[in-house]
Amino acid sequence: MRLALLLIPSVLVLLVAATARAQAPGVFQQRCAVCHQPTGVGIPGVYPPIAGTIGGYVWLPQGRAFLVHLLLHGMDGAITSQGTTYEGLMPPAADFNDEDLADVINYVLQNLNARQLPSDFKPINAQEFKAARADNLTPTDVLHEREKLLAALGKSSRADIGGR
Repeated sequence: MRLALLLIPSVLVLLVAATARAQAPGVFQQRCAVCHQPTGVGIPGVYPPIAGTIGGYVWLPQGRAFLVHLLLHGMDGAITSQGTTYEGLMPPAADFNDEDLADVINYVLQNLNARQLPSDFKPINAQEFKAARADNLTPTDVLHEREKLLAALGKSSRADIGGR
């Protein structure tokens, strides 16, 4: 009986993760969940969380642009998320088509960051990705773009925001 009670929480965690994977677009499962995990919580000290951390970015137009650039161009450098510093490279996902990238960022925003989104949030569309492909940015440029975004949102540089 005790063994069954100990196993129940583990089974529930696996079921929640499997459900999240089942609803996630293929790009999320193939590329994002590997590091950020199926639930978006990341791995502390290794891969930052994307759940409950980036939804507030879209309160500003430059936040939408940053998220598009992040997926297309990647990001390189140290960031702090929820009090933990992460040093590394997020590889670009520009090898996926614009529709797939729009699907994945909207999945992350609407399912893993819904509480942070503005009430008038409009999903990011494939045209935004198509237009941004011409932006010749490096992963370091995207890091600096994040820093400017956080400053514009009135948050400390290199930290995540929790909405407004």
